[in-house]
Amino acid sequence: MPWVTTAKGEIGEKEIAGEKKNNTQIMDYLHTTGSWWQNDETPWCSAFCNWTMKENDIVGTNSAKALSWDSWGNSLTKPAIGSIAVFSYGKGRGHVGYVIGKTSSGSLIILGGNQSNSVKYSVFSTSKIKSYVYPSGYIVAPFQYNLPVLNKNYGTANYKSTR
Repeated sequence: MPWVTTAKGEIGEKEIAGEKKNNTQIMDYLHTTGSWWQNDETPWCSAFCNWTMKENDIVGTNSAKALSWDSWGNSLTKPAIGSIAVFSYGKGRGHVGYVIGKTSSGSLIILGGNQSNSVKYSVFSTSKIKSYVYPSGYIVAPFQYNLPVLNKNYGTANYKSTR
């Protein structure tokens, strides 16, 4: 799962407040989905996943829409370490990030971009997950379905914290 290693290396990247200042790394993420982005104040979770895939010579969706990942790669019936969780919040709104583990209560720990305006781990309820996907050409090993229980306090996330 080299894409997860790449994503972990980006932890801490965050938006710079105000439309006139931009984090150049986030702008690089955004440019994987087109060159028309003006600033880092836009939802960029899908761009982050596209960038991490591109860094590992894997073709992503090339779309800024989180829900574009729903039909990408191979669909999984349950979460696996390194899979992309696709969240749907209705009206075409969503979020994507990498499954890393779970909490003792069964929520998922997701590593993603634009989680409270940064690349970080966050805890998400599974209630809004539409699908789990994995890159085509890669095999999910059986152990990847055994999500580790991580007891760190990563903070909870929801639709509002991904905007």
